[in-house]
Amino acid sequence: MPKLNGNNCRMWVAKIKFLHTQSRVDYALTTKEAPKGSKRICDKDNKTYCGLLLHYMIDSMYHIYIKMQNAMRIWEALKSKYDSDDTGIKKYASDRWLSFKLTDDKPILK
Repeated sequence: MPKLNGNNCRMWVAKIKFLHTQSRVDYALTTKEAPKGSKRICDKDNKTYCGLLLHYMIDSMYHIYIKMQNAMRIWEALKSKYDSDDTGIKKYASDRWLSFKLTDDKPILK
């Protein structure tokens, strides 16, 4: 899996969520308690999730986020920094779609 470098955030987030869901520590991003009926230890899973997040970062980012010892805090910091707003992209795509016109000189099948 590639390391987060700031340019590959969307792909990295999708892969890291899948990895953490498979390892069953993904609840550490949303709650401070283990799921009911589970024998999991939240502090241990939080450290595991922190370690996994930090492991898949480039060295310069690792040195920034190592100070945060909570998976939720790291995840929220990453979201606020790298979660880009798609409004501009969506507006551009919808403008192109709305301005599409059929003309007699252009074949439809091409």
